[in-house]
Amino acid sequence: MSETSPDSRTLHAVMAVGQAMATTRDHAQMLAEVITAVCRTIGAASGGFMRYEAERDELVLQAPAFGVHAERTVSQYRVPLGDGGNAARVFLSREPYIANDAQHDPRFIQRFVRLFDTYNTITVPLVLRDRPLGIFHAINKQHGDFTAADRDVLASVAPLLAACLQSALVFRAFEQERTRLARAIEAHERLLDAAVGASGPETVCETLHALLARPVLLLDSLRRPLVSCAWTIEPALVAQEFATASLRDGLAAPLALGTQALPVVAVGIPVAGARGGYLVVETRDGPLDPIDSKAVEQAATLIAVEIFKRRSMVAAETRAASALLVELFSEGVDEAGAQRLLERLELPLTGPWRVVVIELSATAGLDSAIHQHGTLLREALERTLGSLRRGARLLHWRSGFVVIAEAALAERFAERALARRLQQALDGLDALPTPLRLKIGIGRVETGPATLGTSLKSAERAVQAIERLDVGTRALKFEDLGIYRLLLGGNREEEHAEFVEQVLAPVLHQGDRSRAPLLATLEALVAHDFALAPCARTLGVHLNTVKYRLNQLREAFGDDPARGELRLEIELALKVRQIRGRASTQVQT
Repeated sequence: MSETSPDSRTLHAVMAVGQAMATTRDHAQMLAEVITAVCRTIGAASGGFMRYEAERDELVLQAPAFGVHAERTVSQYRVPLGDGGNAARVFLSREPYIANDAQHDPRFIQRFVRLFDTYNTITVPLVLRDRPLGIFHAINKQHGDFTAADRDVLASVAPLLAACLQSALVFRAFEQERTRLARAIEAHERLLDAAVGASGPETVCETLHALLARPVLLLDSLRRPLVSCAWTIEPALVAQEFATASLRDGLAAPLALGTQALPVVAVGIPVAGARGGYLVVETRDGPLDPIDSKAVEQAATLIAVEIFKRRSMVAAETRAASALLVELFSEGVDEAGAQRLLERLELPLTGPWRVVVIELSATAGLDSAIHQHGTLLREALERTLGSLRRGARLLHWRSGFVVIAEAALAERFAERALARRLQQALDGLDALPTPLRLKIGIGRVETGPATLGTSLKSAERAVQAIERLDVGTRALKFEDLGIYRLLLGGNREEEHAEFVEQVLAPVLHQGDRSRAPLLATLEALVAHDFALAPCARTLGVHLNTVKYRLNQLREAFGDDPARGELRLEIELALKVRQIRGRASTQVQT
């Protein structure tokens, strides 16, 4: 048997391939040495494997191939079996093929010819135990054309090449699984470290963004942005689209933002049986792989734990604050004790103050809604307060909340726009078992903390007026109740005095020289049903004097005291003043 015989070359190739498989642990290096040994045996310039991927029914170039070692580059060359071509035909027929003029051979895909500057080739099928694995190309004979003897040598070692490819694929799968496992462990540990060492969900979101290299957005239960990492689009615009989008947990969903559709994946954050928010990941660069998806789910779970922990702490603080409020609003508290209670409640210590009552009512299930979702309700309302949040702390109180704040800030709660936004925040909570209606009462101004209980009662009376009188507003200040302050009140002496003081202030606080004539004129006008002539006779003045004083009264009250609800308030205030004056005289006697 000569040195150049096919049998000799086959034996040489088998020995070279066997040595590469036995001594090389790296699968890419092993394939490179096998390709070199086989191509040297038949005088080819280079060669390469193509593996079969059943899930896509394609032949894919396996790195290294034709001198190119980068797997990402090499694996981009794919041949669907249905598209024909030399590689597909050899794989399907299991018959070797020689082409010594590849550029003009109709079986060849010219892209392959151009990519690797191919002018001739031998292609053999790779079959292991009757299972096709792929094909092997040897290209560009260094001297002359490929011969049938070359084909026979390559076909003889093809089973061994198939074993090499199978070994490389198994090793590759093992390496990929090990890499995936390492990635999964790293993601798990980094997210866990972020959750343990952080004081909130912000660090978890930032860690998730670093792991995925994708924008991450955390939405609250109202689908408003809480944390944003690397979003090139304004998070508020994304959140606005989410407010109406139908989200399916963990599934990609395109968001329509202007003229573009932004692909995202949203994972719900369940907290105590309710939806605590959504964790959103942008997938513009491609879908998440299983490890990234698991990382998002783990981050959502850790954020849920953090939210639950925060709510549990808030619930404990709420119970403690409620006990302090009961003591603060009691009648027996003195100034020093009330001041200490305000300090323990971490409330502003400079007056004057008002108490604001935010009452929530529902057709059914109110108590359970407040008890189960109280923290969620408070968070939703506080976030809606905007700049007011810095000076207005919501504290749980009965079937809603109270705010103890400086008078000027508390009066902002009477704004219709604010009340409307607060109601919209409640309407956006899917977790509530029943819709809630919001009513806001703003209590009277108190200069000392010991009388905050009085401001609370006046705020509750304003809430009662909203409910009973159908005043067409969600928010009402106590002083705007008019005569209803007495009708809804508890018949307290100080409340009567306050009512008189407020209604008759324009005539009670005039200068010393003008106060008595105006007040006397007002009393005479009321006594004579605002008839001017009888009033002038009673006062002993000219009719024109009464007309002049009536104009003064109109200016002082800002309206005609003879008309509408103002007239009723004035008459009632004068009657209360008269009764209080008689009572005072009797006491002195």
